[in-house]
Amino acid sequence: GGRYRYYYATAAFAGVRLMTRTGDLGRILGFHVALLAIKQRASSGEGSFESRFRAAIATTLAELGFDADSMGLKFKVILKPHWVQRPLRTRAYHVASELEAGLLAWRRLGTARGYVACGQKNLLHVRAPHDLEKTWANLRCEYERVMIEAGCMPESISSRLHSIDQERHQRGEQQMERWNRLRMMQEEKKQRAASKAHVELQEGACKTQCHVERCILDFLRRWAQTDSREPLKSGRKRARHSDARLSGPLPLVLLVESLAPGRQSSRRRQ
Repeated sequence: GGRYRYYYATAAFAGVRLMTRTGDLGRILGFHVALLAIKQRASSGEGSFESRFRAAIATTLAELGFDADSMGLKFKVILKPHWVQRPLRTRAYHVASELEAGLLAWRRLGTARGYVACGQKNLLHVRAPHDLEKTWANLRCEYERVMIEAGCMPESISSRLHSIDQERHQRGEQQMERWNRLRMMQEEKKQRAASKAHVELQEGACKTQCHVERCILDFLRRWAQTDSREPLKSGRKRARHSDARLSGPLPLVLLVESLAPGRQSSRRRQ
C-alpha cells in the first residue's frame, strides 16, 4: 500500500522512442493505440522524417482527442554506436514544449554518427579501422555537447562515455582479431587456388609434351618399318618378273631345235 502504480506505453522507430504513462489502465490502452498510429504515419510517406514526425503527432492526437501535455507524451533520441551493446540515450524531451529541441538533438547525433552499414557482422569488411575511430570520436563529442545543453550533469555523462570506451575497446579488439583471421584464411585460399592452377598447368603441359613425343616416336617407328620393307618388295618384284619370263613361250630357235629329228637323235648318240 501507499505506492502509486503506473502503466507505460512506448513505441520506438527511426532512432526515437515515444513514451507515456498513466495510472489508468483504460487510458494507457488508448495512449498505446495513439503511439502505434504515430509510428505508422511517421515511418513512411513523403518529406523528411522530422516533418512526418510533427505531422503524425498533430494528426493522430487530433483524431483521437488526446493532448500531448495531458498525456505526458515524451520522446528520447536513441542510437547505437558500433561495437556497443547498449545504445546511447538522450534525456526525455516533452512533446508539448520541447519537440523542436528533441528533433534538433536527433539531427545532430544522426549526422555525427553518419552512415551505418546494415546486415554486417563485422564493420571492418566495409570500413577502415581509423574511419570507425574517427566516427566514434565525432559522435562522442556531439553526444556530450547535446546532453550538457539539455541540462544533464557532465560527471554522469563522462562516466557513461568512459564505460562505452572500455566496451568498444574490448569488442573492437575481438572484431579486429576475427577480421585478421578471416583475411588470413582468404589469403591462404587464394594461394592454394593459385598453386593448384599452377600444378594443373604444368600437368597439362607435361601431358601435351608426352603426347607429342609419342606421336614422333610412332612416326619414326612407322618410317623405319617402311624402309625395311623396301628391299623385300624389290626382291619380290624382280622374282615375279623372272618367273614371268620363264613361264612364257619358248624362243623360236629353241623350238625348232627341239622339233628337228636328226639333231635329236645325234644328241642321243652322243
